[in-house]
Amino acid sequence: MSMSLPRSEFAAVTLPNGKVLLIGGLTTNFAATATVDLYDPASDTVTAAAPMSTPRFGHSATLLPNGKVLVAGGEAPGYLGPGTASAEIYDPAANRWTAAASMARARAEFPAVLLPNGKVFVAGGAGGGEEIYDPVTNTWTVAQTMYNDRINGPAVAALKDGRVLIYGGQAVIEPGNQFEVFDTTTGQASSGNAMPLSYNWSTAAVLPDGSVMFVGGQAGYQPNGPVNTTIVFPGWTAGPVMNAGHCHHTMTTLKGGALLVVAGGGCGGAQPNAVAELYDPSSKTWLPAGMLATPRGGHVAALLGDGRVLIAGGFITMGAPIATMEIYTPA
Repeated sequence: MSMSLPRSEFAAVTLPNGKVLLIGGLTTNFAATATVDLYDPASDTVTAAAPMSTPRFGHSATLLPNGKVLVAGGEAPGYLGPGTASAEIYDPAANRWTAAASMARARAEFPAVLLPNGKVFVAGGAGGGEEIYDPVTNTWTVAQTMYNDRINGPAVAALKDGRVLIYGGQAVIEPGNQFEVFDTTTGQASSGNAMPLSYNWSTAAVLPDGSVMFVGGQAGYQPNGPVNTTIVFPGWTAGPVMNAGHCHHTMTTLKGGALLVVAGGGCGGAQPNAVAELYDPSSKTWLPAGMLATPRGGHVAALLGDGRVLIAGGFITMGAPIATMEIYTPA
């Protein structure tokens, strides 16, 4: 099964009805799309959904508590084009996009996380700063930040106590290995020093015990391709190393709490790989999870209702986007 067209650097959201929305992305190295596909795991089919109003890649997509999807930011014409501050909302029931309030700053290649109060927190990316979207009032509020610039793939995690942890994705000289914690109750941010040094393009996941694991990416200083290292917060201690380096990869929390890390590439000139790994929180070990049929990076992963994981799109050698999809079935 394949999508309607090749795409990389796009977004995916599993809807409450179990279908997966595949949104925007790069269709060539320099052309973005507004097209949207809808994957139905029950019939293993792909159909067209209503397109966005704006072609974009490097954007975020977040499932809101009301079942609608917020898409924000990204870049429109390609890597040489400007970022956008625009946002729009998809209504699955009506198959319709409507304009949402724009962010205060244009941004691309940034993370977004749904907060316990139903608001959406976005951080860094090309454009910098942190903002919070309130779907009830359709407004963005600029959040306090200690470091304004966190380009090159920062990572965020919503902690179990309601705070938000922001890490990595630094510019040339800072924030370096500085991390931030934003308190959604007080609206105040604090920072600290994380050891070892931070990485760009890492992924983050909250483990069953409440700790946060940051996985892979590439070193922020003197980068030399994908790394196989992990970092655990609190304490900023080195976690168990993976079997391979991963950058521009995906990480999915499975229903049993294990982490599935899939493929990646593109950092430091590295070509995409097909390696999948599984982290077992109880034994704190990484296990092989098979090989993908196609090496890829810049792809998406979506947890399906039956516990399987959809892997879609991405780029292959020399950055060419692909349309193919694969499904991981846990043992």
